[in-house]
Amino acid sequence: MTIEASIYNVLKNTTGLGQRVYPIYADLADPAVALPLAVYTIVSQVRQSDLLGSDPLTRTIVGVDFYAKTLALCRSCIDSADSLMLASTAFECVLGTRYSDFDFESTLYRYSTEYIIWHN
Repeated sequence: MTIEASIYNVLKNTTGLGQRVYPIYADLADPAVALPLAVYTIVSQVRQSDLLGSDPLTRTIVGVDFYAKTLALCRSCIDSADSLMLASTAFECVLGTRYSDFDFESTLYRYSTEYIIWHN
C-alpha cells in the first residue's frame, strides 16, 4: 500500500469526516461538496541515508487542511485526526505545526496541520 493510501485510510476514520477526504484539492465553491472535509498534500518525501548508503526509511511531510462551518467542528476533526495518525500501525508519525484560519472567500473555518511520517 502506498503512503498516500495509508494516509487516506487513517484520515477517512476521523470523527465527522466520513469519506470526505481529498488529495490535493476540493472545490470549496461547489455547493454540492459536503462539510466538514479534509484536503491532504504530500509536502516532501526524503529517503533517509546513512554511512552505508540508502536506508529503506522515508520521511514524508503531509499537510492537511480541515474545513468546516464552525471553528469548534474544525478543532474536533483535527483533534480526532491527530489521535488516529499517532496511533496508526501503517507508519510512525509525529505532529508538526498547527494553525487556524478563516477563509473569507468560502466563509469556512480552516485548521491546518503538518504530520511528519516515517515509513518503509
